[in-house]
Amino acid sequence: MDSKIKLDLKDKKLLYYYSKNFRIPLNELGKKVELSKDSARYRIKRMEDSGIIYKRKAIIDPVRSGHELIEVFLRFQNLTLEKEKELINYFINNKQVLVVYPLKGFYDLKILIDAKNMIQFDRTMSEIRNYCGDILADSMYLIEAFELKFTELCEGYFEGLNLKKESYDKKDSSFEYYLQRFGSLLVKHQEVYVLNEKELKIIDFLNKEPTITLTDLAKKTGYSKDTLKNTIIDLIKGGILQFFWPLIDYKKIGLDYHLLFIEFNSLDEKETEKLKKYFFSQKFVQRAVKVIGDWDLVVLINARDIDHFQEMFNDIRKTFEGRIKRFESMLVKSPLKFDVIEPFIESEKKPMF
Repeated sequence: MDSKIKLDLKDKKLLYYYSKNFRIPLNELGKKVELSKDSARYRIKRMEDSGIIYKRKAIIDPVRSGHELIEVFLRFQNLTLEKEKELINYFINNKQVLVVYPLKGFYDLKILIDAKNMIQFDRTMSEIRNYCGDILADSMYLIEAFELKFTELCEGYFEGLNLKKESYDKKDSSFEYYLQRFGSLLVKHQEVYVLNEKELKIIDFLNKEPTITLTDLAKKTGYSKDTLKNTIIDLIKGGILQFFWPLIDYKKIGLDYHLLFIEFNSLDEKETEKLKKYFFSQKFVQRAVKVIGDWDLVVLINARDIDHFQEMFNDIRKTFEGRIKRFESMLVKSPLKFDVIEPFIESEKKPMF
């Protein structure tokens, strides 16, 4: 069982700003919490060494480039420890799988599949079924329709920190000035963004070396710093590049992830708007997504313990009393794989059908 790591006030503030964008210059990060550049670096390194921050990733949205993202939930039977390890390795190495999360509940595993279309998805699922054979007892697919809420971090954990108003310079290498103005929930894009070879090359480098400076990126790609900066800004404005995001193990700071699935008796546009307003007010709800499939809504909740989760769930049931048809919840464990870009680039190389 993972033990909770206690963070002091300055650690929490640092983690808050760093969670939004790990490319923020350390001197700027330090200023926000009244620390020197070296002190900020030391504290971030300490959180990395303790496993609170365990990866840094550039995050893109493959849907903007015409791809489909399908959440697949898998339940297994007659699974030995040896076969379980073999299965995990299979999904980690599968080039169509972006994310692998172990679950505790009705399903054992959640994977996120990237496909150019539903034909490619069907082919990928056929391969998975053939590989798993009789040990695959059940599966469920959910397609994300749109987000009702998404935050990079658990707002409830950082509540009451008296944080300074955020402001960012257009010139700094974090690109946070543009990310704040062209986030996924702020701008609605209509046309598919077709990536060119230069953009794919830059995205690939940002995935492999997410903290790379523009100077070093220029040396490795052969593009000028101005070309790189303008291309990255275009990718942000186009909704492709969305975050420079450290992955945080919230379990180590005393929070669990819970997935809540909800089916409603009916869900029209008016009810959907009510849901959106409600979840925006819930500080421990990190994500709420309208989905197509067996359920209407999937909610990602951060909770201090099972009683805290039950308290939040009871409030949802009370607020939408008489409208919820059925529900299911599962505990989400730390991801075994989280890589949006490499599978996306691999998929781009493959033929459409």
